[in-house]
Amino acid sequence: MPDRLPTLLPIRSAPLLACLLLCLGPGAASAESADLLAPETPLSQLLAALGAPASEHWVEPTPELVEQGRQFVQEGRATTSAGRRTRSLSPAFVCTDCHNLVREDPDLAQSDPEARLDYAVEHDLPLLPATTLWGLVNRSSWFNDDYVDKYGELVAPAHDSLGDAIRLCAAECSQGRLVADWEVEAMLAYFWTLEITVGDLGLGEAERAAVVLGLEGEAGRAEALDLLRGRFLAASPATAADPPADRSLGYGNAGDADRGGVIYERSCMHCHDRGRPGKLVPLREGKNDEARLFRQRTKPDNRSYFQVIRYGTRARGVPMVYMPFYPAERLSDAQVDDLSAWIRQRAGE
Repeated sequence: MPDRLPTLLPIRSAPLLACLLLCLGPGAASAESADLLAPETPLSQLLAALGAPASEHWVEPTPELVEQGRQFVQEGRATTSAGRRTRSLSPAFVCTDCHNLVREDPDLAQSDPEARLDYAVEHDLPLLPATTLWGLVNRSSWFNDDYVDKYGELVAPAHDSLGDAIRLCAAECSQGRLVADWEVEAMLAYFWTLEITVGDLGLGEAERAAVVLGLEGEAGRAEALDLLRGRFLAASPATAADPPADRSLGYGNAGDADRGGVIYERSCMHCHDRGRPGKLVPLREGKNDEARLFRQRTKPDNRSYFQVIRYGTRARGVPMVYMPFYPAERLSDAQVDDLSAWIRQRAGE
């Protein structure tokens, strides 16, 4: 068997050639193509082999940079090459207060809050307001949709630049300081260790054959790129929702108290348990128990959990802490009603 099939078929017959590759099996692909389709291959490497342009935010993930980036992301500060500790990026927050560092969706091509909740339970993950940092470097835009509509020029540079998105998140979202260029570079290096791999895409045999076709010649290259890009979201959707019109009724769903309890534990208590981060109000302590939460749900301000979930709160205090809003893709109306049903049940109502 030759290393590659003869390119005797016209481009319009690309699907037929993919079918032929599928029938012939793995031996029809070159060793190089087989290596590129290995489960551990970084997605960016496979896309580059198919002719995709290099990412503008590429940084060589050297061990020192990766470790410094990890420290910034998980601890909020890092050790420089000279052995000195940097100032904290934020006096109140670290990245993992709002972002996971691992996969959080069963289907990478969909943003489904119900499926994400089930996945979080299965893999013991928190349910957070912001998208996971896993796969961050594989996206093509950030601060999408209603973030752009709501904040305009503030987020405009960050929409198309991951480096600027990091700077914006540190200075504004985390109420922190300006990030130096080398610090951004370190975080980018760390994020490149969290990129999607070929194995994460769950390609079937027919899809793998189509990708081999693109790797082995010009025919089918564009189709292979489209296929791969269709297996994950290049931009995380973000829809800003409003509280229910009648807060005594919620969004009109019956509400599943059991699922609401899971949301409370994996979402609310991620930050409000023991009052971290910063000085966030601790729940389950005296006046902040579920009975009070339930009574105040109808208030027209941030005493209502409906309002806090959908609008967030203003930054205040020392250090400046606040709660970000949950987009509809991160917590659906039905899930908010589930949470409300659990609070109602706990309140004895």
